[in-house]
Amino acid sequence: MHYLHITYVFNLLELHNKNIMFKLERNKMIKNILNFFDHSYKSMSFNTFDKVDPQLIKYFRTEYGQDWQSALTEHLYKKESDNDKKAA
Repeated sequence: MHYLHITYVFNLLELHNKNIMFKLERNKMIKNILNFFDHSYKSMSFNTFDKVDPQLIKYFRTEYGQDWQSALTEHLYKKESDNDKKAA
């Protein structure tokens, strides 16, 4: 009788551990999916000027006032377009 009880307890523990492992794997998968969307959003965001020279941002802020972001975006687009033409 004790053997059956111990076997039953071990089986329950094994099922419980598998359930915990399944939940951990599911949580890891959800985190990976959220990270994917986060990185995709950050890479497709056009209003970030993290890699732009701070002096250039300062210049556009003083020259264009409230419209500095659109002016800087247009400037960067033209600059990139010119670089593409030179490369071709």
